[in-house]
Amino acid sequence: MSGAMMVTTGTFASTQSLPEALAFDYIYPTGRSAQFNGTSKYLYVGPNAGFDFGTGDFTIEFWMRPATLKLSDIYVMLPSYQMVIGLANALGAMRFNTNDGAGGFTTEVTTANGLISVLNWYHVVWMRNGDTHSLFINGVCRGTASGVAAWSMGSSAVGIQIGSGNNANFFDGYLSNFRIVKGSNAYTYGTTVGSTYFISPTSPLTAISGTQLLLSLEVSPFTDTSTNALPVTNTTSVSAIINQSSATLFTGTWTDNTNRQVAVINGTPTYDLAGGSQSGGIIYSDLNTWISIPFKSTATSFTLSMAANLPASSSHYVPPFNGGVSNGKVRANIWGAFTVTTGGTAVSSGENFTAGSGAGTLAWYDFVFSGTSVTVYQNSQLFFSGTLSNSVTGWTGPLLIGRDDAAQSAYPVTFYRIRYVKSAYTQANVTAAFNSIFRYVVAGTIAAHGGLQFPGGVAGTRMLDLTTGFTLGAGSYTVEGWFQLPDFTNSYAMFGANASAGDGSGMMNWIVSNSTTIFSDKNGGGGSVSYTVPTMSANTWYHFALTRSGTTEALFMNGKRVAAPTTNAINYTTATKRIGMSYVRSWPGQMALFRVVVGTAVYDPNLSFVTIPVGLPTNIANTKYLMLGVSATTDSSGVDTVTN
Repeated sequence: MSGAMMVTTGTFASTQSLPEALAFDYIYPTGRSAQFNGTSKYLYVGPNAGFDFGTGDFTIEFWMRPATLKLSDIYVMLPSYQMVIGLANALGAMRFNTNDGAGGFTTEVTTANGLISVLNWYHVVWMRNGDTHSLFINGVCRGTASGVAAWSMGSSAVGIQIGSGNNANFFDGYLSNFRIVKGSNAYTYGTTVGSTYFISPTSPLTAISGTQLLLSLEVSPFTDTSTNALPVTNTTSVSAIINQSSATLFTGTWTDNTNRQVAVINGTPTYDLAGGSQSGGIIYSDLNTWISIPFKSTATSFTLSMAANLPASSSHYVPPFNGGVSNGKVRANIWGAFTVTTGGTAVSSGENFTAGSGAGTLAWYDFVFSGTSVTVYQNSQLFFSGTLSNSVTGWTGPLLIGRDDAAQSAYPVTFYRIRYVKSAYTQANVTAAFNSIFRYVVAGTIAAHGGLQFPGGVAGTRMLDLTTGFTLGAGSYTVEGWFQLPDFTNSYAMFGANASAGDGSGMMNWIVSNSTTIFSDKNGGGGSVSYTVPTMSANTWYHFALTRSGTTEALFMNGKRVAAPTTNAINYTTATKRIGMSYVRSWPGQMALFRVVVGTAVYDPNLSFVTIPVGLPTNIANTKYLMLGVSATTDSSGVDTVTN
């Protein structure tokens, strides 16, 4: 249909490697999966030479949560059933087999009954090492077969079915994080049945060396994030983004991605599985919850970072982290002001930590220690800094997150990521690292919730029409969201008038003029405001926030104000009803998580930077339009009817 828009998603990027010594990096994993119905749904990945393992080593793994127990195939390599893994029967056994390409089994292992039960998560691994095949369930070897060194696929023209066996034996349940690695084993290998040889991962899988296929199965459309980027066919609408809050994929442990240290989670926190920062977060709601990381440090220069939603508080003491302050080590606390301490000395933000400075909003914080110097950054912007009377010497450990050594706890607060690097970051290091994390966050949020792809082209035909629209008037407002464009060769309008429909004057037009200029004007004449922004790049996500308080207006790009506040006294008297169109300019790019608030300045235009909203925008008071990517014709504010 000409002019139609489609829901699109980003992809999760892998965790970025850093040149410095990374001591730990805790990211709470996801709880999402793809649902298969047991009667018709499956995924198909076409032929690829990387699936011809020959006589070499390989690893195939995934997580599963069966809804029913029956003979069913979770993974089948075609043609002719080259390899099969699945449930063996209705008694809770699993099996794998290989064949000669003509249907005759050459290797088959069936585990004991009772190993699998419904509605529980299992990490399943099938590895070949030399001439031995082994099947592991939750890290325990449950079956082996040897003497198959001469076995080979014999063909590179094989494809894969996930969730069925050649359109039969359909799997009923949930799958997540499916990975195929060729040429090596992903885990330390062992062949004694009943013995544990590795700890199952507690984080989403990444594309390690030799990865031929990697499906998160957590977002839709399904995408192969290995270097092969193979097309994935969703044959019968396999359902994705199933939030398993009652039986999460990864349970209440927090294991860092660097050296597999397991943090101790004290109390009974809840978990944010909404995809806000990385994949989810640990929510503190009372005094009895905190995280203890079993790590000691003697470093005099280091950077401690976190993604967190920290509260403002003058009524109780909020410690984001503590390393044993009684021994002269590091800690941070909020009690009105935001303070960093070593021993008896402290460096403070100098003013109260409020909503305007980031309290109550998800943000990335870098605490940089170097001798007697401490510098704190919020979303890569300098927050505060100062000089300590005592040089920092690491901490005695364990590092407490959300608690201090006097049993003071932080609440309410959510921690999404904790990272420690053995070097003192410069401003350039902070910016580079944050940009990497920022891209991960943006991709993850949009992947989980979707955006809209606009086709551009013919004016007046390729847009969203709002029945009511939003009238900005002469008072306060905030218009914000994410966007990206394929090029900056023309002027492109995100919203405004549709000249071909005979719109009247008085509405706002919001236009990206080129890679450095964005402007707004009043349709039909009456004034305009132009902003010079840092050079933007094609196919890159940007967050913009145009905010006016009274007649004082400012534009923030990725959280940073692009120029001094300006006076904008224009009265926009008519409702703006077009998204993706203005005059004859159409929008050929993407936009996501777009919100219009009228009557309220969500951000203070006098601030030099604001906390970038890396989670979902919410339906706050005075919201007149809210695009969350659920559907092109859905206004999540509940105000408008939208026509595609």
